[in-house]
Formats: sequence, C-alpha cells, structure tokens
Amino acid sequence: MLVMLTAGSIEAGTYATSAHAGSGTPANGLSRTATTAYATGSCAHCHEQHASIGGSELAPTGGPDPYLGMALEQNLCLACHTSTGSVSDSVPTPDNINTDITRTYNHDGTLSDALHRAGENFDTFTASPHVECGDCHNSHVARKGNHTAGSRYQTVNGNLIDNSGSGPSPLEGVSGAAQAYGGATNWSAPSQASYTLQTATKEYEICFKCHSGANPNWASWDGAGAAAWSDVGQEFNTKNKSFHPVVAALNVAGSGSTVLVSAQLANGWAPGDTMYCSDCHGNVGAGVQGPHGSATKWMLSGTNKAWPYTSAANNGTSAGTYFALGGTTANLFCMNCHQDPTSASSNNAHRRNDHAGIDCVECHIRVPHGGKVSRLINANNNGAGALPARYFPNGNGGGTPQMVRFSKNADKDNYSSGDCEGTCRHSGGSESW
Repeated sequence: MLVMLTAGSIEAGTYATSAHAGSGTPANGLSRTATTAYATGSCAHCHEQHASIGGSELAPTGGPDPYLGMALEQNLCLACHTSTGSVSDSVPTPDNINTDITRTYNHDGTLSDALHRAGENFDTFTASPHVECGDCHNSHVARKGNHTAGSRYQTVNGNLIDNSGSGPSPLEGVSGAAQAYGGATNWSAPSQASYTLQTATKEYEICFKCHSGANPNWASWDGAGAAAWSDVGQEFNTKNKSFHPVVAALNVAGSGSTVLVSAQLANGWAPGDTMYCSDCHGNVGAGVQGPHGSATKWMLSGTNKAWPYTSAANNGTSAGTYFALGGTTANLFCMNCHQDPTSASSNNAHRRNDHAGIDCVECHIRVPHGGKVSRLINANNNGAGALPARYFPNGNGGGTPQMVRFSKNADKDNYSSGDCEGTCRHSGGSESW
C-alpha cells in the first residue's frame, strides 16, 4: 500500500524491518538490477519525486500517481512480483504474484487502477468496488513469511497475523474490519456500524472488509444464484449453533460442546484449533501462499478441491453429481480436515446402511462456513422454514433438504431417531431454520 510515511514511526521504525527495506537483514530488502544508484531499502525504488534521478531504473508510467509512485499501484508491485522481467535482484527473489492474479478466479488488482487510497473508511472503500495490493498488504510494514495452509501454529497464537510464535507476516500493518459479536444472536447478521476499521490483527478481518456486512454492497459485488457471495460475517457469527472456527475456537467443554472429537479430524487438526481463511482458500501449488488466484472456483485449496459436486469443475454451479454417503470421497474438499464420513471415526448416523446414497447437501448446508442449526444441518422445517436459497443443495433454492428438525447428540455414536426428523422418517429434533 502506498501511504505517506510518518516520521519517527513507519519511516524510522517499522519500515526498516519490512520486507522492502530489511535494514541489517541480508535476506530482506529491495534492490534494483538496472542500476547501482540505490541502496537496499531506498524509497526511490518505488517513489520518484520529479522523475529526475536518471539512469536505467524503472521509468515512471501510468501516472500521475498520487503517491509519486513510478507506476499505478499494482503495476508498481508487479514490476518485481512477476515471473519474468523483474527489476529486483533481491535475495531471495520476489514471489511471483502476477501469475496467480491472472488465473481464472482471482483477486486481480489490475482491474481497478488507482481506486485504493490510504486511510480509506468503509464508505469510501465500498463506494468504489476494487481490490488492489494495498487492500491486503501494507508495503511499508509487511515482512516476509507465509502461513502454510493447515499448519497449526494458530493453536498457540489464537489466529493472530503475527506474534512471537508465528513469525513475520506479509499481512502486517494493513486495515481490517473487526467484529466482536457482542450483541449478536444465533444467525444474526452484524450491521455495518458494529464493525470497527482498525489495523488487522487476524487474517479474517482483512477478508471481512469486502466479504461481510462491513461492506453494505457485498451482495452485488460478484455473481448471482449458486455463484453469489454470502455474508461471512453472519456465517462466522460466534453465537451461531455451528460454524467453522475462524473467528473463534469452538466450545470444547461439557455436554454442550460444539467441537468435533480428535478421531473425526485429519491431517494434524485437533479439537480447539482455530483456522485461517487461507486454510481453505488460496493459490494452487508451491510458492507464494494466499488467495491471489486459482483455477478452482472459490479458490478452494488443499489436496481435495471439489464441493459439493464430485468434480471441482462444477464448483459454484447448480449442476453435477453430488458427493453422497457411501459414494466416492476422491477430491472431497471436506477431507482436507475431516475423516471419511462413513468411517468408524465418524458419527453413527453416517454409518447407517439406510442412509447410504444420501447426498451430503441433503442434510448439510451448501455453504459450510456456519449456520443456524448445529452441525451445519439444513433442517428446513419441512419446507416451512427460512433456509436461505444460497444454502439449499443446488445453492439457489433448488434441491430438497431432507432434514426437517435436528438435535445435536453429545455422543457422536449415539444418534437415534429421537435426534432428527426427516422428510421420510423419524419425528425428533428441536432445531430448524
């Protein structure tokens, strides 16, 4: 982010230890291949007040830029963060972001030239839809370091962007939308006024700037129907009956526990862990991490990328073959963190022979961030409920939720007919939409 430096703070302090300056840190610091006129960390790598230094450095283009950058924001960043033709000879070389943001699904800053401004508030930000490098990164503060999806330092550090246990982060110093859920109730959507714009301390706060009610225009910023956005601030509401532990860890105490037991989790995940958005959404392959771009809809990451259809090519559509109990689990997105739903580690309801062949989204909500009913169940009160269209099996009000009511059992292996009511059998359960 191109912000005016404040004497005695960013310029003299934080910037000196950032990835672009790296004073006294050989592995950090920007340098320029085209000329030897600049010292490591020089402001003139990116800013040229009068285009008068001369030499063969990057020529100012695309201006005038309000921050005296040699190019408009993302073009300035991509002069170095590209696969070929980088003007930096930093060691190690800059991560290649240019390739990622040109993938089919991306956060592409090149589509919104010069819309980002330092000191944006919610009103000025949402008035001009954009995503530029500076919306997620503060170039004067950010340090080198990656969160590798699935790594569990988040348990120790409570999901923080940076502290002594997690190491440096490229997300340091950027703004985020914080939400405390103080007056929230089950499945309530926090108002814009309840979000606080501040320096982000957790990754999801950066995502909330666009993908939650902090942005009053979130519903019109992307596609419609099964490809539409949803309000993640509502979905990760910590007062919901169920949610993935992004904003907070799940309740691990007592018979009312919302957390899964260890046997139901896989790949190092454990009860009480918290998650990052980038544990599920991110780039493909090795190298730079984060949700810059992907060939997969929703930027689903990990070994398995398909949901709710058996082919990832159908993500975000209303057509395809659903994953079903007893069917294939190959490429099932849930299995990046969870065990096979029909294995002995899962609950006994999944293992019932008469449940074989039931599609996952006949019982569970299509968008699995969080929901009004325990265990992400879509219990729709036999069609008389308020299950939003986006959470139906086909993501657009289509398909038939099989669940009418549901009650979470304290023992995963003790579910019985008294815990649920379906469209075909049983008469139990107390929760529904």
